[in-house]
Amino acid sequence: MSSRVPLLPLIAEAESLSPLDLRFAALIGRLAKQPNEGDLLATTAGLVSKLRSRGHSCLHLDRWAGQSIKLATHSDQKKDLNSPAGRLPSRDAWRSVLERSDLVAVSPSLESIPRPLVLDHRDRIYLWRYWQAEQTLAGDLKNRLAEDTHPDPELERVTPLFRRLFPDASQGPDIDWQAAAACVALSSSFALISGGPGTGKTTTVTRILALLAELDPEARIALAAPTGKAATRLEESIADQLTHLPVDPETRGRIPRKASTLHRLLGYSPRTDRFRFGRDLPLSVDVLVVDEASMVDLLMMVSLLVALPPHGRLILLGDRDQLASVDTGFVFGDLTTAAGLGRGPKPELPVAVAATFQRLSGWQGRPQTSESIDGSSERPSKRPLAGAAVELQVSYRFRSRPGIGALATAIRTGDERAALHTLEDPAFDDVHLHGLPDKSRAGRVLSELEDPLHACMSAEGPEEALHRLATFRILAATRVGPWGTQRLNRLVESYLESSGFNTLDRFYSGQPVLIESNDYSTRLFNGDLGMIWQHEGGLWAFFPEEQDSRLNLEAGPSSSGPSNQALRRLPLAKLPPFSTAWSMTVHKSQGSEFDRVLLVLPAKEMGDLLSRELLYTGVTRARKRVDLVAPASILESAIRKTSRRSSGLVDALEQV
Repeated sequence: MSSRVPLLPLIAEAESLSPLDLRFAALIGRLAKQPNEGDLLATTAGLVSKLRSRGHSCLHLDRWAGQSIKLATHSDQKKDLNSPAGRLPSRDAWRSVLERSDLVAVSPSLESIPRPLVLDHRDRIYLWRYWQAEQTLAGDLKNRLAEDTHPDPELERVTPLFRRLFPDASQGPDIDWQAAAACVALSSSFALISGGPGTGKTTTVTRILALLAELDPEARIALAAPTGKAATRLEESIADQLTHLPVDPETRGRIPRKASTLHRLLGYSPRTDRFRFGRDLPLSVDVLVVDEASMVDLLMMVSLLVALPPHGRLILLGDRDQLASVDTGFVFGDLTTAAGLGRGPKPELPVAVAATFQRLSGWQGRPQTSESIDGSSERPSKRPLAGAAVELQVSYRFRSRPGIGALATAIRTGDERAALHTLEDPAFDDVHLHGLPDKSRAGRVLSELEDPLHACMSAEGPEEALHRLATFRILAATRVGPWGTQRLNRLVESYLESSGFNTLDRFYSGQPVLIESNDYSTRLFNGDLGMIWQHEGGLWAFFPEEQDSRLNLEAGPSSSGPSNQALRRLPLAKLPPFSTAWSMTVHKSQGSEFDRVLLVLPAKEMGDLLSRELLYTGVTRARKRVDLVAPASILESAIRKTSRRSSGLVDALEQV
């Protein structure tokens, strides 16, 4: 294309650049010293900003250089998305412009003068803040592991307890991966434990904490999660495990029962938009466990690492096959990749952990490790996380629900034929595939949830309603669109109205609400779930009360109910931004579980939105039954598509 045709307007339309993307792009264009290069620099800035908003840390030149810019053209009959309007420059031409610009830091170090854009040696383009975050995270982890003084020289002292906690670990021929994960956590100051639903991540970490408490009775242990509901689930799981943990009361008493959100743990201040704790004021913890770590974005993970004291242990629990964080990066996935999880045909016990595993468990087998495969372990400088990660292999949850387990496995492995076979097999009564109804019969999508919807609206009080709501949920891929959460919520309300319930007002008794932003004045945070209910002649919003809260804000009457959890009430006028929550997006459902899930997919392709990670996350929110409403062709297409986020974290970790 002619250099006289500006690229930025074409990219702005083709990639739907936001006003923020465009303002940043325009600023970079104005600052460019060479006017003839300003358009390309502005286009680069706009693209990097847009990709960042989609979760990518960077832009890979190789994936964009020379690509046609295609705009939508409209006719009376259709919309054509394949009309070429221009072309991005070649990789060499693009890189040449970037290298000459004072606005671009080329292969910088953390001590370099910050520039708006960064071009690294692997042709990745970043915003400075996100390049800095990746480098800081990688450097901090490598330094911690290089200076690791673990395992404790007195580790042998916990051998009797280890064998009580993992009695099957000495039995062959297979490795007990929960016991192996415990060895990783005991051997390293940084541990990654990945596993799907029901593989025993919380069971394992509770036993790990018992071992660490036995090793050091004075250890300060903290539990955290990205969201309030994930923190609550972690508390409940830990409490359940402690009831039958084979340890003495003193050891059991050293394991905390309360978990915090990461924002609360780090002392977030909305006034300054900063955390209280950091490198200059580290957290007062010796062991920190973070659950649902796949939801933690890049900037939060950096903040967490720099706030951890140098001697502190960090244990991350997560599922590397789930959706990435809503914000930038997929740190947990990158870390497990850097550690080598999933690279071989069979799971391997980290070489650095094999001796500890055999010593503590008494297992006489020969662990399958990368060293035993090729005869030599990989250089630590190349794979610093190689001994810090384990993937739990056996799911106990779906033994009585084999259909959900089989469907989740088929989706995770990208086998669309196996997924459809599972959904169509009458032997599996816990998974069902339904076609999308036409517009005139859209309400039929709710036919499987008639009883739980009526039960929720017929509850005797807000706590019982919340308890019943927690047993089921309608999940969707998007908020908007013909089958997004907004329309599904309206369908539910129309159905309930036709059944005799008043649901057409903006607020109504029995209306579930999902908070969509953090509000420190009301102590309500993004993802908190509440219930609108008629009380004392008016409508109020009821939310679960924090059991450890020392604040006294609008404390309402306690309600006794199925969970015996106190509720607090809030005037409707004080509610932060919220949405009705009969339906929620799969992203919003992360960290939650329900007995039944109705997962509704759109009738058409939606770019990169529909992926196997989204399907896997949605399906595995269910404990007992999944009803999947989607055309078979859309389901197959989504399973074939994996969402890959651009990042340089793995390279940064492996860089010598």
